[in-house]
Amino acid sequence: MNVRQAVRAIRPIRTVLVDDEPLALQSLRSLLAHEEDIDVVAEYRSGTAFLHDAAAIGADLIFLDVEMPTLSGLEVLERLHAAGAQPHVVFVTGFDQYAVRAFEEQALDYVLKPYCADRMARTLGRLRQQIARSPESPAAAFLTRVAVRKNARIHLVRIDDVDWLETAGNYVSLHAGAAEYLYRTTMAAIESRLDPARFVRIHRSTIVNVDRIVELQPTFGRELVVLLRDGARLRLGAPYRDGLRKLIEGL
Repeated sequence: MNVRQAVRAIRPIRTVLVDDEPLALQSLRSLLAHEEDIDVVAEYRSGTAFLHDAAAIGADLIFLDVEMPTLSGLEVLERLHAAGAQPHVVFVTGFDQYAVRAFEEQALDYVLKPYCADRMARTLGRLRQQIARSPESPAAAFLTRVAVRKNARIHLVRIDDVDWLETAGNYVSLHAGAAEYLYRTTMAAIESRLDPARFVRIHRSTIVNVDRIVELQPTFGRELVVLLRDGARLRLGAPYRDGLRKLIEGL
């Protein structure tokens, strides 16, 4: 059984097309029409209209135009992540200046218009490989690395190397050893993409890698401080004590 057959045997890939250009929608629809494992369940001319139905649709794959009125494709993806949705996303656009941002947002691919059958085949091949590797394992959806900008460069940060995370305005700060990286997302969005057996929230603004915890220290006022291997001392919020205790006891 090849990759396409294996994916098809699981279930069709629920696919949504979001683009404000009718001709672009038509072209994309035509290219996907002969893909047996791709089931185009809906089309939208705006990101706002799609977001209204997104939860009910439960798309596996979204072809998402970058430049649209009201909400851009990048803003649509941010809202999906904030809501805890983690579909595969292929950004489509007539411009290449968004490629780095698409990479930062963990997009499956970035395809330029006008569409090419060979290029689309490579995109779908990549999708099928990802699904076929572990189609039923929840771990397949967990983040393994993120791309972040620092000093005008793009760094790939392995999630295994992250000691703790904290909110930083419109970003989340990733602490990995002596390094600190700003990742453009929300705390709720990234928490939904982390393995809950390894990462736990200890405060409304802090998540820690449980493997980095060395000690829980009491302080005045009956509060607790979480001490990490790197020496970081992080406050343990009262609402999160039971979650941390259960995770530690289950190790």
